[in-house]
Amino acid sequence: MVKSIEIAIKNILYGAKRYDRENLNKVIDNLPKMESDICEGTLHVLKSFMYRFRNDELSKRYANCLEEAVRELYERGKLPLGGNINEQQVNHLLNIYEEKVRSYYNYNPNVSDKEMIKSYFSVAYRHLEQYNYNPVRYIREKIEQKKIWEAYYFFKINVKYCDQKVLGVLLRDLIDALDCRDKLCEGDLVYVFPVDTWVEQVTFTLWKDRFTHIPNNNKKREKKHGRLGLRVNEVKYIAIIECLKWGIHPSDYNKGAWKLASSLADRLDLETILFKSRFIDNPNSKQIQSS
Repeated sequence: MVKSIEIAIKNILYGAKRYDRENLNKVIDNLPKMESDICEGTLHVLKSFMYRFRNDELSKRYANCLEEAVRELYERGKLPLGGNINEQQVNHLLNIYEEKVRSYYNYNPNVSDKEMIKSYFSVAYRHLEQYNYNPVRYIREKIEQKKIWEAYYFFKINVKYCDQKVLGVLLRDLIDALDCRDKLCEGDLVYVFPVDTWVEQVTFTLWKDRFTHIPNNNKKREKKHGRLGLRVNEVKYIAIIECLKWGIHPSDYNKGAWKLASSLADRLDLETILFKSRFIDNPNSKQIQSS
Protein backbone atom coordinates (compact mmCIF):
# COMPACT_ATOMS: atom_id res chain seq x y z
CA MET A 1 0.00 0.00 0.00
CA VAL A 2 2.91 2.35 0.73
CA LYS A 3 4.14 1.91 -2.83
CA SER A 4 0.62 2.65 -4.14
CA ILE A 5 0.44 5.83 -2.06
CA GLU A 6 3.82 6.92 -3.46
CA ILE A 7 2.50 6.49 -7.00
CA ALA A 8 -0.68 8.38 -6.16
CA ILE A 9 1.21 11.26 -4.58
CA LYS A 10 3.45 11.60 -7.64
CA ASN A 11 0.35 11.75 -9.83
CA ILE A 12 -1.31 14.28 -7.54
CA LEU A 13 1.80 16.48 -7.59
CA TYR A 14 1.68 16.33 -11.38
CA GLY A 15 -1.91 17.57 -11.11
CA ALA A 16 -0.76 20.43 -8.87
CA LYS A 17 1.79 21.56 -11.45
CA ARG A 18 -0.86 21.41 -14.12
CA TYR A 19 -3.20 23.46 -11.91
CA ASP A 20 -0.52 26.10 -11.44
CA ARG A 21 0.05 26.36 -15.19
CA GLU A 22 -3.62 26.45 -16.15
CA ASN A 23 -5.23 28.20 -13.17
CA LEU A 24 -2.85 29.81 -10.68
CA ASN A 25 -0.74 31.61 -13.28
CA LYS A 26 -3.83 33.58 -14.31
CA VAL A 27 -4.18 34.83 -10.73
CA ILE A 28 -0.47 35.70 -10.57
CA ASP A 29 -0.61 37.61 -13.86
CA ASN A 30 -3.67 39.60 -12.78
CA LEU A 31 -2.60 40.20 -9.16
CA PRO A 32 -1.04 43.69 -9.65
CA LYS A 33 -4.21 44.87 -11.37
CA MET A 34 -6.44 43.30 -8.68
CA GLU A 35 -4.60 45.25 -5.99
CA SER A 36 -4.49 48.58 -7.85
CA ASP A 37 -7.91 48.50 -9.54
CA ILE A 38 -10.95 48.37 -7.26
CA CYS A 39 -13.11 46.83 -9.98
CA GLU A 40 -10.64 44.01 -10.68
CA GLY A 41 -10.18 43.24 -6.98
CA THR A 42 -13.92 43.20 -6.31
CA LEU A 43 -14.65 41.01 -9.32
CA HIS A 44 -11.96 38.49 -8.43
CA VAL A 45 -13.55 37.89 -5.04
CA LEU A 46 -17.19 37.99 -6.16
CA LYS A 47 -16.59 35.65 -9.09
CA SER A 48 -14.77 33.23 -6.77
CA PHE A 49 -17.86 33.15 -4.55
CA MET A 50 -20.04 32.06 -7.49
CA TYR A 51 -18.38 28.64 -7.73
CA ARG A 52 -20.54 26.72 -5.28
CA PHE A 53 -23.44 24.25 -5.09
CA ARG A 54 -23.21 23.33 -8.80
CA ASN A 55 -20.80 22.28 -11.54
CA ASP A 56 -18.05 24.68 -12.55
CA GLU A 57 -19.36 25.26 -16.07
CA LEU A 58 -22.69 26.54 -14.78
CA SER A 59 -20.92 28.62 -12.12
CA LYS A 60 -18.75 30.15 -14.83
CA ARG A 61 -21.84 31.27 -16.74
CA TYR A 62 -23.29 33.01 -13.69
CA ALA A 63 -19.91 34.55 -12.83
CA ASN A 64 -19.49 35.95 -16.36
CA CYS A 65 -22.93 37.55 -16.21
CA LEU A 66 -22.06 39.13 -12.88
CA GLU A 67 -18.77 40.43 -14.27
CA GLU A 68 -20.52 42.03 -17.24
CA ALA A 69 -23.09 43.69 -14.99
CA VAL A 70 -20.50 45.07 -12.56
CA ARG A 71 -18.20 46.39 -15.31
CA GLU A 72 -21.07 47.95 -17.21
CA LEU A 73 -22.43 49.84 -14.20
CA TYR A 74 -18.99 50.78 -12.88
CA GLU A 75 -17.91 52.26 -16.21
CA ARG A 76 -21.16 54.22 -16.41
CA GLY A 77 -20.71 55.56 -12.88
CA LYS A 78 -23.79 53.71 -11.66
CA LEU A 79 -21.85 51.49 -9.24
CA PRO A 80 -19.34 53.71 -7.39
CA LEU A 81 -16.81 51.09 -6.29
CA GLY A 82 -14.34 52.71 -3.92
CA GLY A 83 -17.07 54.84 -2.34
CA ASN A 84 -20.43 54.52 -0.66
CA ILE A 85 -22.88 52.20 -2.40
CA ASN A 86 -26.54 52.45 -1.44
CA GLU A 87 -29.32 49.87 -1.53
CA GLN A 88 -30.83 51.30 -4.71
CA GLN A 89 -27.53 50.88 -6.56
CA VAL A 90 -27.14 47.30 -5.34
CA ASN A 91 -30.69 46.47 -6.45
CA HIS A 92 -29.98 47.99 -9.85
CA LEU A 93 -26.90 45.76 -10.15
CA LEU A 94 -29.00 42.72 -9.30
CA ASN A 95 -31.59 43.67 -11.93
CA ILE A 96 -28.94 44.01 -14.63
CA TYR A 97 -27.40 40.71 -13.56
CA GLU A 98 -30.79 38.98 -13.76
CA GLU A 99 -31.42 40.41 -17.21
CA LYS A 100 -28.12 39.09 -18.49
CA VAL A 101 -28.68 35.59 -17.10
CA ARG A 102 -32.13 35.40 -18.67
CA SER A 103 -30.96 36.90 -21.95
CA TYR A 104 -27.92 34.65 -22.40
CA TYR A 105 -29.14 31.37 -20.92
CA ASN A 106 -32.94 31.65 -20.75
CA TYR A 107 -33.26 30.70 -17.09
CA ASN A 108 -33.80 32.49 -13.82
CA PRO A 109 -30.83 33.43 -11.62
CA ASN A 110 -30.26 31.46 -8.45
CA VAL A 111 -31.82 33.25 -5.47
CA SER A 112 -28.84 32.41 -3.24
CA ASP A 113 -26.49 34.09 -5.74
CA LYS A 114 -28.47 37.31 -5.52
CA GLU A 115 -28.46 37.16 -1.73
CA MET A 116 -24.70 36.56 -1.76
CA ILE A 117 -24.09 39.60 -3.98
CA LYS A 118 -26.43 41.78 -1.94
CA SER A 119 -24.87 40.78 1.39
CA TYR A 120 -21.37 41.46 0.06
CA PHE A 121 -22.21 45.07 -0.81
CA SER A 122 -24.60 45.65 2.10
CA VAL A 123 -22.34 44.23 4.83
CA ALA A 124 -18.80 43.11 3.94
CA TYR A 125 -18.04 45.97 1.54
CA ARG A 126 -18.79 48.61 4.18
CA HIS A 127 -16.10 47.20 6.48
CA LEU A 128 -13.38 47.57 3.82
CA GLU A 129 -13.14 51.38 3.76
CA GLN A 130 -9.54 51.50 5.05
CA TYR A 131 -8.54 49.25 2.12
CA ASN A 132 -10.23 51.55 -0.40
CA TYR A 133 -13.02 48.95 -0.38
CA ASN A 134 -10.72 46.51 -2.19
CA PRO A 135 -11.12 42.97 -0.77
CA VAL A 136 -7.85 41.74 -2.30
CA ARG A 137 -5.92 44.42 -0.40
CA TYR A 138 -7.68 43.35 2.77
CA ILE A 139 -6.81 39.69 2.21
CA ARG A 140 -3.18 40.54 1.45
CA GLU A 141 -2.83 42.44 4.72
CA LYS A 142 -4.30 39.55 6.72
CA ILE A 143 -1.94 37.11 5.00
CA GLU A 144 1.09 39.29 5.77
CA GLN A 145 -0.08 39.67 9.38
CA LYS A 146 -0.35 35.87 9.64
CA LYS A 147 -4.06 36.22 10.35
CA ILE A 148 -5.57 34.26 7.49
CA TRP A 149 -8.28 33.01 9.84
CA GLU A 150 -9.54 36.59 10.19
CA ALA A 151 -10.04 36.89 6.44
CA TYR A 152 -11.75 33.49 6.35
CA TYR A 153 -14.28 34.32 9.06
CA PHE A 154 -14.74 37.91 7.87
CA PHE A 155 -16.22 36.68 4.60
CA LYS A 156 -17.93 33.63 6.07
CA ILE A 157 -19.81 35.79 8.60
CA ASN A 158 -20.54 38.80 6.39
CA VAL A 159 -21.32 37.19 3.02
CA LYS A 160 -24.28 34.83 2.71
CA TYR A 161 -23.70 31.35 1.28
CA CYS A 162 -19.95 31.83 1.43
CA ASP A 163 -18.78 28.30 2.32
CA GLN A 164 -15.47 26.58 3.08
CA LYS A 165 -14.98 25.54 -0.55
CA VAL A 166 -15.12 28.96 -2.21
CA LEU A 167 -13.22 30.62 0.63
CA GLY A 168 -10.56 27.92 0.64
CA VAL A 169 -9.92 28.25 -3.10
CA LEU A 170 -9.82 32.05 -2.94
CA LEU A 171 -7.40 32.20 0.00
CA ARG A 172 -5.25 29.25 -1.08
CA ASP A 173 -4.63 30.70 -4.53
CA LEU A 174 -3.97 34.25 -3.32
CA ILE A 175 -1.44 32.92 -0.79
CA ASP A 176 0.33 30.98 -3.54
CA ALA A 177 0.15 33.93 -5.94
CA LEU A 178 1.76 36.12 -3.27
CA ASP A 179 4.29 33.37 -2.48
CA CYS A 180 3.33 33.59 1.20
CA ARG A 181 3.04 29.99 2.35
CA ASP A 182 5.62 30.83 5.01
CA LYS A 183 2.97 33.04 6.63
CA LEU A 184 0.88 29.96 7.50
CA CYS A 185 1.21 27.90 10.64
CA GLU A 186 -0.08 24.31 10.73
CA GLY A 187 -3.31 25.46 12.34
CA ASP A 188 -4.01 27.77 9.40
CA LEU A 189 -3.96 24.98 6.82
CA VAL A 190 -7.63 24.09 7.33
CA TYR A 191 -8.61 27.54 6.06
CA VAL A 192 -6.84 27.06 2.73
CA PHE A 193 -7.89 23.46 2.12
CA PRO A 194 -11.20 23.51 0.23
CA VAL A 195 -13.11 20.22 0.14
CA ASP A 196 -15.39 19.39 -2.77
CA THR A 197 -16.48 16.03 -4.15
CA TRP A 198 -13.12 15.42 -5.88
CA VAL A 199 -10.88 16.18 -2.91
CA GLU A 200 -13.21 14.14 -0.73
CA GLN A 201 -13.16 11.12 -3.04
CA VAL A 202 -9.38 11.18 -3.58
CA THR A 203 -8.72 11.46 0.16
CA PHE A 204 -11.15 8.64 0.95
CA THR A 205 -9.59 6.43 -1.74
CA LEU A 206 -6.10 6.94 -0.32
CA TRP A 207 -6.81 6.80 3.41
CA LYS A 208 -10.18 5.10 3.89
CA ASP A 209 -9.00 3.34 7.06
CA ARG A 210 -8.33 6.70 8.76
CA PHE A 211 -11.98 7.77 8.72
CA THR A 212 -14.08 7.28 11.83
CA HIS A 213 -17.35 8.43 10.27
CA ILE A 214 -18.38 6.59 7.12
CA PRO A 215 -22.07 7.00 6.28
CA ASN A 216 -24.20 4.09 5.15
CA ASN A 217 -24.74 3.61 1.43
CA ASN A 218 -27.30 6.02 0.07
CA LYS A 219 -28.31 7.50 -3.25
CA LYS A 220 -25.66 10.20 -3.08
CA ARG A 221 -22.85 7.69 -2.61
CA GLU A 222 -24.14 5.62 -5.51
CA LYS A 223 -23.76 8.55 -7.89
CA LYS A 224 -20.48 8.31 -9.77
CA HIS A 225 -19.41 11.88 -9.05
CA GLY A 226 -21.57 12.63 -6.00
CA ARG A 227 -20.40 13.60 -2.55
CA LEU A 228 -19.67 10.64 -0.31
CA GLY A 229 -21.27 12.34 2.66
CA LEU A 230 -18.10 12.41 4.74
CA ARG A 231 -17.54 15.06 7.37
CA VAL A 232 -15.71 17.96 5.74
CA ASN A 233 -13.49 18.66 8.74
CA GLU A 234 -12.47 15.02 8.95
CA VAL A 235 -11.47 15.06 5.29
CA LYS A 236 -9.42 18.19 5.94
CA TYR A 237 -7.61 16.89 9.00
CA ILE A 238 -6.84 13.45 7.58
CA ALA A 239 -5.52 14.87 4.31
CA ILE A 240 -3.45 17.58 6.02
CA ILE A 241 -1.92 15.17 8.56
CA GLU A 242 -1.05 12.64 5.87
CA CYS A 243 0.43 15.34 3.62
CA LEU A 244 2.68 16.52 6.44
CA LYS A 245 3.76 12.93 7.08
CA TRP A 246 4.66 12.49 3.41
CA GLY A 247 6.47 15.80 3.25
CA ILE A 248 4.21 17.52 0.72
CA HIS A 249 2.38 20.79 1.18
CA PRO A 250 -1.36 20.31 1.70
CA SER A 251 -2.10 23.04 -0.84
CA ASP A 252 -0.26 21.10 -3.54
CA TYR A 253 -2.18 17.96 -2.64
CA ASN A 254 -5.44 19.91 -2.63
CA LYS A 255 -4.87 21.50 -6.03
CA GLY A 256 -3.55 18.31 -7.56
CA ALA A 257 -6.31 16.05 -6.27
CA TRP A 258 -8.96 18.41 -7.62
CA LYS A 259 -7.26 18.93 -10.97
CA LEU A 260 -6.65 15.26 -11.69
CA ALA A 261 -10.02 13.95 -10.58
CA SER A 262 -12.17 16.74 -12.04
CA SER A 263 -10.48 16.63 -15.45
CA LEU A 264 -10.09 12.86 -15.89
CA ALA A 265 -12.90 11.16 -13.95
CA ASP A 266 -15.17 11.11 -17.00
CA ARG A 267 -12.61 8.92 -18.82
CA LEU A 268 -11.00 6.89 -16.04
CA ASP A 269 -12.07 5.57 -12.66
CA LEU A 270 -10.41 7.14 -9.63
CA GLU A 271 -8.19 4.17 -8.75
CA THR A 272 -6.79 4.10 -12.28
CA ILE A 273 -6.07 7.81 -12.13
CA LEU A 274 -4.29 7.54 -8.78
CA PHE A 275 -2.56 4.17 -8.82
CA LYS A 276 -2.26 2.89 -12.40
CA SER A 277 -1.41 5.95 -14.46
CA ARG A 278 1.85 7.67 -15.31
CA PHE A 279 1.63 11.35 -16.14
CA ILE A 280 4.27 13.05 -18.27
CA ASP A 281 5.21 16.39 -16.73
CA ASN A 282 5.26 18.36 -19.93
CA PRO A 283 3.56 21.77 -20.10
CA ASN A 284 2.42 21.00 -23.64
CA SER A 285 1.20 17.47 -22.99
CA LYS A 286 -1.65 15.85 -21.09
CA GLN A 287 -0.56 12.35 -22.08
CA ILE A 288 -1.38 9.48 -19.78
CA GLN A 289 0.36 6.13 -19.79
CA SER A 290 -1.60 3.35 -18.07
CA SER A 291 0.39 0.48 -16.67
